[in-house]
Amino acid sequence: MSLKITYKKGQSGASPVKQEMTGSGPHAGVNVSDQQIWQEFKKGEDTAYAFIYKNHAQDLYSYGTSIANDSAFVKDCIHDLFLDLWQRRKKLADVSSIRLYLFKALRNKILKEKAKRKPLRAEVEDNYNFQFEYSSESLMIHNQFSEERRKKLRLALESLTQRQREAIFLKFYKKLSYKEVAAVVGITQKATYKLLARSIQMLRNKMISIILLFLTIFS
Repeated sequence: MSLKITYKKGQSGASPVKQEMTGSGPHAGVNVSDQQIWQEFKKGEDTAYAFIYKNHAQDLYSYGTSIANDSAFVKDCIHDLFLDLWQRRKKLADVSSIRLYLFKALRNKILKEKAKRKPLRAEVEDNYNFQFEYSSESLMIHNQFSEERRKKLRLALESLTQRQREAIFLKFYKKLSYKEVAAVVGITQKATYKLLARSIQMLRNKMISIILLFLTIFS
């Protein structure tokens, strides 16, 4: 089966809980849940498989290129991921969120593939440098000095650890719940609360320092 999508870096959005399936499948033209779509896919329904790819490939690309700044590599990982899914579909477990499942699967695939390129690395987690396109509005930081503060915010984000940036990205850009962030990153929900709390506090401290510096310079 040939599946194609035009990837646009930086564009993504949260998937709705229920979506309309189009095509000739048994659920075509009606709103169906992730569970229903996944079941049809596991049965070998082409429409469900294409629907999953079309609805999630762009979001996966946005996430993947934040983990690995290599567009071609990420596209290959997404392609291989969907090929693996199709080949193993009958053995796959049921899922409540297709998006969450795919995020976890793509993250694991990218990190493992990157680890193969650097076999001397002791930890798979060392093989990624999480970066992403952002806007101050999406982090709910009021922007009075638009261009100047964007530059400062970039520096503030770069001061965070890889995992802190990833957690910020998943929580505030991809709109995942704390539980979902924990599942994707591979830590407990309690640890996720602490990780995000520390990250947000660090950003606030950085931004307050930036504003004070700005006021001092121009007062």
